[in-house]
Amino acid sequence: NGYSYINDQILPTHTLAQGFPPPMPESLTNPTTGLIAVATNYGSTRVMQYNFTVQKEFSGNVVSAAYVAALTRHGLLSPNIDQPLPGPGNVDIRRPYYSLFPNISTISYFISANSANYHSMQLVFERRLSHGLTINSNFVWAHALTGGAPGQLINNWALEHGSTGTDIRLRWTFTANYRLPFDKVPNTFLKHVIGGWDLNAIAVVASGLPFTVTNATPRENISSAATQPGGATVSDRPNRLSGCAGYATNQTITSWLNAACFASQPLYAAGNSGPNILYGPPNRHLDLSLFKSIPIKEAVQVQFRAEAYNITNTPSFSNPAAAFGSSSFGVISSTVGTPRQLGLALKLLF
Repeated sequence: NGYSYINDQILPTHTLAQGFPPPMPESLTNPTTGLIAVATNYGSTRVMQYNFTVQKEFSGNVVSAAYVAALTRHGLLSPNIDQPLPGPGNVDIRRPYYSLFPNISTISYFISANSANYHSMQLVFERRLSHGLTINSNFVWAHALTGGAPGQLINNWALEHGSTGTDIRLRWTFTANYRLPFDKVPNTFLKHVIGGWDLNAIAVVASGLPFTVTNATPRENISSAATQPGGATVSDRPNRLSGCAGYATNQTITSWLNAACFASQPLYAAGNSGPNILYGPPNRHLDLSLFKSIPIKEAVQVQFRAEAYNITNTPSFSNPAAAFGSSSFGVISSTVGTPRQLGLALKLLF
């Protein structure tokens, strides 16, 4: 049981020196806060990781291809077992444990029943230092799935099987460091001015994050407060029509989704649309830095840095509004990440 104590900020009636006030006892026969139950056969989570990698070196460079996977079993789930099934009428009195606990709406049942699967292909190219240049390029093609906790129906967990919320299908990263070839100029003055400069580059291109299409107006009537354990919203999802991908034909930030691919399910029924079935816009950015280290004496040097983050000022858009039936459905109204930023720095290294 948790409790809070509110003190007056102008004329406090209680101070920290007095210690915490005694908590108000919770009624054991008629509790008013959420309950937690733990399964008697609750077990430890098991994770299995495995990979198969082929690597080849040629001319000082290395390429590799790998299959990497991770399987999670007996993971934690905490469904609200006091969530009613869809139906008409007052939500609270339809809760399974209403007759025992009329003043609570959440009973978190901790069980070890979740599973997750991660499979990926990972390709790597590495150019080792040669003529002042090093390169590392990585490409990952992956998919992460999870069972999830009950959302729409407490008695049908299969509806919640789908991609994880962090499932990035494609991701390419490129890093390079190049010592500019001006160290061997014959003029001593020019050598000190234009020599010793290093250029760094980091490029990232990644597919978007998944999201769930929900109903703007709930159809199931399963939650008066629309909350699950931890404050998550109960997913009331519409029907997804067969043979329709869900995306607009010509996607723009004002029209990312196709509303014609979805339909409201019958009242007091669960929709067939799964969780995290659609993906948002990709993420792309290029960072550059130019720096030069000037030795002062042994183990002491001054470093000048010029840095540019997202130098192309390419916007990375957030996921679109996905409340089916709302006027903003499919509209992207914000960005993630940062716009172009430039910076200069002078460091003393010792």
